[in-house]
Amino acid sequence: VLGYNPKAPSAYVTWKTSPNRYRGFDLGHYFPDFNEAYDDYKERCHEMLDDHLKIEKNKLKSKNKEQPIR
Repeated sequence: VLGYNPKAPSAYVTWKTSPNRYRGFDLGHYFPDFNEAYDDYKERCHEMLDDHLKIEKNKLKSKNKEQPIR
């Protein structure tokens, strides 16, 4: 999440969340500049995507091990 509050000392913030949002939004990084915040937002999105792809890849590996070779 990329947030903006013009009244805050650091007007921009990025937060992480989980797919089911069981912890809500947390782990904020605060920035006075939009460009810095947006760069952090993109990096965090890529990290989350990488984590998700690793999980899905591991699921596929597990399924392939369970199936007999023909």
